[in-house]
Amino acid sequence: MTVEMLTYPKMLLLVFATLFVVTFLTLLTVRRRLSVQHGEMKRLMTLIATQDPVETEASETGDPIESVTEALTRLSARLDALGMQQQASVVRGGSLDDGAAMARSGASAAEIATRAGISVGEAELLLRVHGSSPTPD
Repeated sequence: MTVEMLTYPKMLLLVFATLFVVTFLTLLTVRRRLSVQHGEMKRLMTLIATQDPVETEASETGDPIESVTEALTRLSARLDALGMQQQASVVRGGSLDDGAAMARSGASAAEIATRAGISVGEAELLLRVHGSSPTPD
C-alpha cells in the first residue's frame, strides 16, 4: 500500500489506533508503578506502626493526654538509662587513665587488669602504648 492510496479516513483510523496503543501501554506502566508504590507505602506504614509507640498507643487508648504522658514516662526512663550508660563510660575512662598510669610505673598486664577493672588485652595494649620502653644504647 502506498501513501497515495491511504485515504483520509484510513489515515485517521491509523492515527487513532496508534494513539490507543500508546495510551494503553502508558496506562499499564503507570499501573505497575502505582502498584509498586502502594506496596512500598504499605511496608512503610507497617514499619511506622511497629516503630512509633506514641502513635500506636494514642490510637489504642483514645486519650491523647494519657498517651503523651505515657510516652514522656518512657522517654524519661530512656534518658535515665542513657545517663547511667554515660556515667559507666566516665568511670571506665577513669579506669583506663589509671591503667595508663600503672603501665608507665611498670606494673604487669595482670596487675593493671585487676586494679583498673579492664581486660588483660586492654591492659596489654596500655603497656604497649604507655609502658616504659628500654632506652636505646
